[in-house]
Amino acid sequence: MQSRITYLIFLAILFIGGVAIFQSCSDELLNPLPKPVPLVVKLSSQSLVMGDILEIDIFVDDPELRSNEEFDIYLSAKAGSANVAATVFESFPEKIIFPAGERQVHLQIPVKKTGIDRNYDFDLTAFVRGYKVNGSTQSVLVSDYHYTVVGLKNNPDKEVGEGESFILTASIGAPAKEAVTVQVQAKAGEEGNYEGLVEKLIIPAGATTVESTAVLLKKDLIYTGNTNLTLQLVGSSSIHPLYENEIQILKRDIDAPLGDLSVDERWVYDNPDIPFMSPQNKTAVQGWYDKELREIRLGDPHPKLAGWNFYNAMEFHAIPAAYASAVVPNAFGNYVPKGFAAQNTALVQTVMAVNNEKYSTITPDGIMKMWAVKESATASGGASGARAYGTAAFYSSKFADNNGANVTFAPQHTRIYPGMRIEVRARIRGEKNGFNCAIWLQGNAQNKLSWPSYGEIDILENPVGPKTGTNVAFQTFHLADQGVADFNPHYSGTISKMNEWNIYWVELVDANTIHMGINGQKNVTLRKSDMKNPALWPFDKTINPEGLHFLLTMGAPSEWGLGSPVPSGWDSGFADILFNDSKTNSRTPRMELDWIRYYTNANYSIGDRKSAYTHNNMYFY
Repeated sequence: MQSRITYLIFLAILFIGGVAIFQSCSDELLNPLPKPVPLVVKLSSQSLVMGDILEIDIFVDDPELRSNEEFDIYLSAKAGSANVAATVFESFPEKIIFPAGERQVHLQIPVKKTGIDRNYDFDLTAFVRGYKVNGSTQSVLVSDYHYTVVGLKNNPDKEVGEGESFILTASIGAPAKEAVTVQVQAKAGEEGNYEGLVEKLIIPAGATTVESTAVLLKKDLIYTGNTNLTLQLVGSSSIHPLYENEIQILKRDIDAPLGDLSVDERWVYDNPDIPFMSPQNKTAVQGWYDKELREIRLGDPHPKLAGWNFYNAMEFHAIPAAYASAVVPNAFGNYVPKGFAAQNTALVQTVMAVNNEKYSTITPDGIMKMWAVKESATASGGASGARAYGTAAFYSSKFADNNGANVTFAPQHTRIYPGMRIEVRARIRGEKNGFNCAIWLQGNAQNKLSWPSYGEIDILENPVGPKTGTNVAFQTFHLADQGVADFNPHYSGTISKMNEWNIYWVELVDANTIHMGINGQKNVTLRKSDMKNPALWPFDKTINPEGLHFLLTMGAPSEWGLGSPVPSGWDSGFADILFNDSKTNSRTPRMELDWIRYYTNANYSIGDRKSAYTHNNMYFY
């Protein structure tokens, strides 16, 4: 009886207030929730020191729009799971309010003036529920000082051959607060190696860098082996102290005899360090690069290999013609290479999300780097959702049927057909456990056929882990044959210095024969006549009329190297590296390319097909 009375009272209340309730619902239908506006977060700097002020602007990413409502913005500063906000900042607001009707809020957060005695690399995040925020998470480095760093221009490895010149640089991460003088002198007993060595470098107040005149490393005309030389440095500034008190230069002995075919690049080029440049980009390249260059044209003979003539190259010069965007650096501070597109297939993104804008760049010294970071990343292209890792993956020359006239898409630059030799100068560095860095080709008929019927050529695979070791190079063909699902002739061998430059190459000699090798060594040959059913041969224009495409991937975690199931902790060598630190941390897993060069012989022809290089004058070198 009590329940019945309660129910009747509730109905009465509902009836009495019915008009008001229904009116409220009607208002809700007529006045929808305020529409979120797109937001952007911009930082004044991502490199700060004691006493600096971090300025943060959060604004609506459309000059015609204003905020439709008041909303909260939550801020955090974390190195992994550790909150470092109170450690590096005087006062850090964990929540701020973005007022309705406004376009922007501006924050000033002071860095502590004392007590910071090491580097703090962390992610600064601005989170707004229900809003799209560009730049919501950015890496920030807070240090004790803006140090003075001395190095060699366009030469991070500090290697100089006899008879070559170098330029010393001194730089600071922010405008100098006072003039900074660095005294330079050769180590006792090594003075005779140099000609024109400067005595000092002076960074004026307000400037960030200074360069010396060219310094010559003299020839000794005898073979004594490579030698480490030391330049000793003395700095004048306590505000901008020296990062190091000396720098080591490796003097490379040019009189060294040729080494083993498999390890010495000089079987392919006398000096593979010398970049190629096109006449079209000559002025820009010479304005950037201060050492020896080689001007090269379509049809020029290979410097050491008879029968092969120059066709195209990607040299990764630090010039506008080599950048994918006219606006550089991009939002992540990178210079993404032109001539590639994202290989963001579902398979490639099984574990790692592909974002070439974030995880690849052309360095100031002309090296293309692609790397991986353990951080939350969103898959794109053929996949979706969050991944625990971010990386880069590239393709080029992925021509499809009936797109032969497409000459505006930069990745469509080279038709890979029989009669072509491709050389890739690459090195694989960092904590590689679990990765399978790969340089490879696949047939463009993949949109019609299943793997491996359309053909695959692995110019290099380097699976790393307890199952395979660290420095084993695999070169493999994959194709279908009668009674064999995956016919895969291959080579495998240990590369003693895979972290140094090697030239990995493939020669599609003609429609019937392919060679692969490393440096001067030919490692594996495949002939059409090796097949039980030659009609299944995919490396000609019958099965692949649009040719092959080129791929660069990092492939992790690789069960080939790690075993199955993938062991927990496989990523422990790099998991702690945050994005901002990943660009320079020596432990970051990465693949670096100095150049990609294409040569052709008399068997090469593109017929009536076109490419962005041959028909739209796209020069990447």
